[in-house]
Amino acid sequence: GPEVEDALARLAALVEGLARHGRREPVHVDLAELRGYRYHTGIVFGAFVPGHGYDVARGGRYDDIGAAFGRARPATGFSADLRTLACLAEEAGAARPAPAGGILAPFGDEPALLEAVRALRARGERVVWALPGQPAEPHAYGCDRMLVREAGAWTVKEAGTADREP
Repeated sequence: GPEVEDALARLAALVEGLARHGRREPVHVDLAELRGYRYHTGIVFGAFVPGHGYDVARGGRYDDIGAAFGRARPATGFSADLRTLACLAEEAGAARPAPAGGILAPFGDEPALLEAVRALRARGERVVWALPGQPAEPHAYGCDRMLVREAGAWTVKEAGTADREP
């Protein structure tokens, strides 16, 4: 129908506009892409890199951002998984920055753990919470030490030397 034809014409104009503005990399259009969120009101997109089977960034158009606050306006946004981008950069040979130094703390809400993190931060230490379900490798978080429970107390150990208590 006319609505589909109009949508396809707008999509073709977008791709042509990208070419006019110097876009040299190929643009692939997937009309079966249906994972957009309910707030998307237009084109959704994913960014891919050769050799990686998943998108490294995704986003889209949403025209009514701010409507709940009385200031609806158009916007385009995206999100990216920084861990994936960092891994891909490292695989491509990019130099990894030296760790700035810091302490990786296991994720949790045990009062003694929370107090240990508060005390370390009060002393000026950089403490990073490990994310649930993610590897607890300190260097992946830019840390050179980790907070571990040892003999029932939380203590800081150099990365690679800590025996973790459950």
